[in-house]
Amino acid sequence: SPAIAERLLDFVADPAALLDRIRKRLSGEVKLLPPSRNADDIVDEIESSLVALTKAHARLKALWPQARDTVEEFLYNNTGKNGNSYRASGIDKAWSAVEELCTREAPMLSPWEKLELVSADVMAGKMKKNHAPPSAPVFDAVADYLAILADIDPLFDALQIAFLSEARSFVRDHMDRAKRRAHQLYFDDLLTRLDQALRGEGGEALAQRLREQYPLAMIDEFQDTDAVQYRIFHAIYGEEKTPTTLCLIGDPKQAIYGFRGGDIYTYLAASNDARRRYSLDTNWRSASRLVEAVNTLFGASDNPFRQKAIPYHPVKPSPNADAEPLRIDGTAPVPLQFWKLKADDGALILADDARAAAAEACARHIAQLLQPGRASLGDRPLRAADIAVLVRSHSQVAWIQDALRAEGVNSVSLSETSVYRTEEADALLALLQAVLRCEDEALLRFALADRLLGHTAREIEALIGSDDAWDAVQQRFFGYRDRWRDNGFVQAFQQLFRDEGIAPRLLRLPDGERRLTNLLQLVELLQQASRRHPGMEELLRWFAEEKAQASAHDAAKMRLESDQALVKIVTMHASKGLEYPVVYIPFPWASDPAENAPFYFHDENDTPCLHLGVGEKEDVDRAKSAASEEALAEKMRLFYVAVTRAAQLCVLTWGKVNKAQGSALASLLDIGAIKKDTPENEVFEKLEKLAASAPGAITLCDPPAAEATQPKKTADAAPPLTPRQPPKNIERDWRVNSYSSLLRGSASDQPDHDAVASAAPIIEASSDPIQNLPAGAEFGLLTHQTLELLDFAEAGQPQIAELIEKLSRRYAIEDLREAGSRDALAAMIANLLDTPLPPAGLRLRELTRRDRLDEMEFHFASARVSPSRLRATLAPFPEWRGAADHLDFPAFQGLMHGYIDLVFRHDGRYWLADYKSNRLEDYGQAGLDAAMTAHHYPLQALIYSLALHRYLRQRLPDYQPERHFGGVFYLFTRGVRPDSDGGVWFRQPDAALLDALDACFSQREAA
Repeated sequence: SPAIAERLLDFVADPAALLDRIRKRLSGEVKLLPPSRNADDIVDEIESSLVALTKAHARLKALWPQARDTVEEFLYNNTGKNGNSYRASGIDKAWSAVEELCTREAPMLSPWEKLELVSADVMAGKMKKNHAPPSAPVFDAVADYLAILADIDPLFDALQIAFLSEARSFVRDHMDRAKRRAHQLYFDDLLTRLDQALRGEGGEALAQRLREQYPLAMIDEFQDTDAVQYRIFHAIYGEEKTPTTLCLIGDPKQAIYGFRGGDIYTYLAASNDARRRYSLDTNWRSASRLVEAVNTLFGASDNPFRQKAIPYHPVKPSPNADAEPLRIDGTAPVPLQFWKLKADDGALILADDARAAAAEACARHIAQLLQPGRASLGDRPLRAADIAVLVRSHSQVAWIQDALRAEGVNSVSLSETSVYRTEEADALLALLQAVLRCEDEALLRFALADRLLGHTAREIEALIGSDDAWDAVQQRFFGYRDRWRDNGFVQAFQQLFRDEGIAPRLLRLPDGERRLTNLLQLVELLQQASRRHPGMEELLRWFAEEKAQASAHDAAKMRLESDQALVKIVTMHASKGLEYPVVYIPFPWASDPAENAPFYFHDENDTPCLHLGVGEKEDVDRAKSAASEEALAEKMRLFYVAVTRAAQLCVLTWGKVNKAQGSALASLLDIGAIKKDTPENEVFEKLEKLAASAPGAITLCDPPAAEATQPKKTADAAPPLTPRQPPKNIERDWRVNSYSSLLRGSASDQPDHDAVASAAPIIEASSDPIQNLPAGAEFGLLTHQTLELLDFAEAGQPQIAELIEKLSRRYAIEDLREAGSRDALAAMIANLLDTPLPPAGLRLRELTRRDRLDEMEFHFASARVSPSRLRATLAPFPEWRGAADHLDFPAFQGLMHGYIDLVFRHDGRYWLADYKSNRLEDYGQAGLDAAMTAHHYPLQALIYSLALHRYLRQRLPDYQPERHFGGVFYLFTRGVRPDSDGGVWFRQPDAALLDALDACFSQREAA
């Protein structure tokens, strides 16, 4: 009903909000809480309650005209009310609530604030002693209404649980189907499939084969494992699987990837299963006094990592720990330093003020260290590349960069942040929108003013004030749009990038190198996406969606803008496994926001659980508390990783900072709530005791003071510049070629889709509507995409028609606007699926998704090939000899590239098919042979055959062309019919031909 839908929309307003609630854990390994009931049953109960609620509301409406004065009298004039319960603001809210409820057309499912103050059962308990509430039907009616509403609320909680549970299943199922359609497997799929195989029929035989191949397995970084991975290893190398050995290597104190699925509880379970355990007791990274300091810091707590199963064991320094000591002004510094952040009057420091003070202090100290002669490492000067600042987030990266820049110190950031979160992503989207809609002056002005084009307000005003100047700007953008439409995204952007002078403008900025790196990375991502989203509007929609999701998959992680020897700003997660002589941790007091639903935690059996945040309050509170505790434990481990990156010096800040009690350092020091009235000395007391227990290893001190003179450029001296020497011989014939480029002499990286064709003969209109379907590349694209997206085995007439309807709107082909034309296209597709392919012994309709690859892209290496060499190769094969006739492409080497419309598997053999939508007068074998020759399709067939031959040779261990290579179909879609062999051209390149082709493109002699 609309009422139920409205309540659900309050819970999840849009698909993005829904995804946010379920994205945390889509894995089937995670137990959803509370347990879900059947959604239909819950809806039936809600509908029944809504009927009762509607009746209660109708009663209230009927009573209201006579009861209005009674309610008003009680709220505003009755002196027997308890003043603590009936305050002025509450009385006004109660009056507004009851008046709106009794005058609205339909009941509301969300309770009004303070409505209970006019409910008979509540009123009875909120009166002064010896005073009774007035008795009136309206107060009883409000009580009845609220009672029904109270019964409905748990039902809606249950519905939300069922809704999210079904949504999770729905998303998982659709993801699986989408991956099957795209013939893709994610890394997690490889794991789950292997896990299922090892637990299923034949699993022990598979495990035995794996043990025989890998009798010794050493798994590094095992603290970042999960239950699926460990089940796999245990199934292969479990206790009875001697004489094999499984060695699990990991440090549970460094398990920091819970957000990626890493499960510390699985590591602990594996540790309990292990028959032997070994520990490393030597720190090979840090100086001896820093090792002492870290031992003291983490040894001061009985349970530093908030899990008894993860104790801290003191370690010893290596024999060479002090071989290259750090010295500042000739003196060895205290290796673990806590700098005090203080307000003048001992007041509570706001987080923003603490952030500014900490960033400024660290930047100032770094600038001082990099002054000539100030600091040395062993027998050499300390360099900028020896220094790292460790932070938690991208925003913290920006704060430190700004502070360092103010001190004249250049830096480089190493972050796992998505490039879609950057200012350059916003600016690029605005710029491309202006290109696409350059008639819109507001969009164009915005793009001109943004950082990429960098026009000032005065410059834009001057442009707008001159018709000629503004017209010139618009004409430039019209040109960019035309180039995008005609030549693709990257060529248009290259012209815009050059003509508008974007690179020089960005590089003039203090952080220009970072900005230019971000921009070029975004352009690369857009270029890759443009192959999947060829339309301009479609590509921009994709870009906007990626920005909204701020995806941080590997390709979208911000790249290193420079490999120069600069100060590094590194996220703590990215720093794992690295080491730096000098480390600053400026914000160890920063706390995270409170955990929001859904809550991820482990139950008493260490089962991962996801509580959706609805249901019984006690259960929700327990889940929230457990999730917060696990999050704090992981923050502790992350803090440990950060502190132990330092080899010589580690600097942190601490103070009476608002909400610092939620930080890992506060947990380690067992510091309680930090409030306005907390004495400042209490905030530093624990650190003072630590410093006293490790003199010379730990210090609590004020940050270094500003000095009279500061260097304004502290990057290391650049090496001498020498001109790059060009190679003596430049290969001018290396390029990427395709079938179409061999015919035309120009490269193309797009699928052919009938784009290469000689002038077609003029064919008169036919009585067959299929023959009257439009011609051209756009129609070819539409046909190919329809076949690519169709599940052949499930494609009935309704499914085909629905897909054609959807795609025809995208391609906007004029001749397909009429339903009759779309029906003809659907009939053509159905004919193709139902036409027998005798050499393969099947119809396409019999193929499942797992036995076909659509639009299989290939690149294969090619040695130097010329037309004469190709003709010589084909000369011994009469059936194919003419494929290289009349070719006149320049000799080349490099890569051959293309897209095979369909590769399919049947009865252990592999076949390729190419769809052709050409109009022919004759679809018999003679007509097909003539069309194949006229369009040089046999050359295409040979290139595709070689690509499939090389692919199968790589993928099949026992590949033999005679046994596995089925042959080549060219399916002329307008001519195929289920009851004839028309429109089907077939050839089977034999093993000798395939070997000769392979030799031709490899510069070897054929076997």
